[in-house]
Amino acid sequence: MQSKSLSTGLLLLVLFSVISLFAYQHSFNTSLVINAESDYAFKPITDESQGGKTTATLTLTPQGIVLECNIVKAYAWPFCEFAIKLSEISEGIDISKYDTVTLDARYEGEGSQRIRFYIRNFHPTYTDIHNDATLKVNEVEYEPNLYSSEVTIPLKNFQVASWWISELNIPLEHFAPDFTNVSVLEIATGSLISEGPVKIVVEEIRFDGKLIPETVFLTGIIGVWIAFAIIYLLSDLKRLRVDLSSTRQKAIELESLTEALKLESKKFETMAKRDPLTGARNRAGIRDSLFEQVQLVYLQQTPLSIVFMDLDHFKQINDVHGHDVGDEVLKVFAGLVTGLTRQGDSLVRWGGEEFLLVCPNTELDQASQLAEKIRSLLEVSQWPDGVKVTCSFGVTQMGQESTGEFIARADEALYKAKSKGRNRVVSFHSNPKG
Repeated sequence: MQSKSLSTGLLLLVLFSVISLFAYQHSFNTSLVINAESDYAFKPITDESQGGKTTATLTLTPQGIVLECNIVKAYAWPFCEFAIKLSEISEGIDISKYDTVTLDARYEGEGSQRIRFYIRNFHPTYTDIHNDATLKVNEVEYEPNLYSSEVTIPLKNFQVASWWISELNIPLEHFAPDFTNVSVLEIATGSLISEGPVKIVVEEIRFDGKLIPETVFLTGIIGVWIAFAIIYLLSDLKRLRVDLSSTRQKAIELESLTEALKLESKKFETMAKRDPLTGARNRAGIRDSLFEQVQLVYLQQTPLSIVFMDLDHFKQINDVHGHDVGDEVLKVFAGLVTGLTRQGDSLVRWGGEEFLLVCPNTELDQASQLAEKIRSLLEVSQWPDGVKVTCSFGVTQMGQESTGEFIARADEALYKAKSKGRNRVVSFHSNPKG
């Protein structure tokens, strides 16, 4: 019943979220539209203020805002533009609530046909209220004639003009675009402009956004989900309290059964970590112990060495004398090795006739000497059915490396021993990274 109510609640929440997101996508819109009919002050600007000779006229027509210029390269960087004064310099409009600006413009003239769009922002830190040039220049430059109609530009694509930052020596914390107090918009000729007549027609400038910021709206939806989760958890907690008393009684009954099973569990755990034939540990049995030893290598610089052992020609023993004799050989081998090792050392049956001897607090030379002692003992020992048994050894000490790399290097040393004729010990030093 509880599961069914949860499923129903989640389904309703999903439907609510989908419908809300769809509604948000197609509503809650807000726009700021600027065209020739807008009640703002429009003003042409040229390089004449910089000593240039470019001239311009600005007309407001039913087709749009028309800026006509005659570019003269009497100034190093000739330009022509028009400004739209939205408000007094320090009492601007918060454009940051919009996400995009859409420009419907076209350019007529030779050479580069790029235009620049400036959004000029006031801030008391860097703006002189008596000097429009100190308004921050948030700019974007593009070629309108590349687009068949209007082009929409995300506000996040705007950048602050580097020349404005340099000229006013703006501090680093004000390098980023700012649209919170915009008092002037400007449309200007772009870079690499050619001499001659230029005509820029702007039909519309439109800022679009949402009445409710997307982050606020999404936070609201998340809040609904969190409220649902809290209500569900509280109701579930109440149900759990009811179940707790019966659970406690069952726990008491189980406790006595658990105690009885612990002894049996330990017995099976030991069996699961030991090779039933030789009594040596298996891979599962050495895993935790080896992990602890490796940690001591890293944390306390305690030496750790391993000896990889492989009985020579063991398959031949099985083939000639039978698997029963082979099993007896493995038992005797495990007993002889254990007799020569310390209490803290661990013998592991790695697989088949391969064994791994883990030697904590042991340097490479000590492990190599132990391997040689085991090798010599095997040569003179008595073996089942009179077979002759020898063994190859690969020895290494752990450096700053992974356990896999450590064991692989011991295996490589063992391979060298076998390739050199078997019945010998080959030692590899620790990884040079160590």
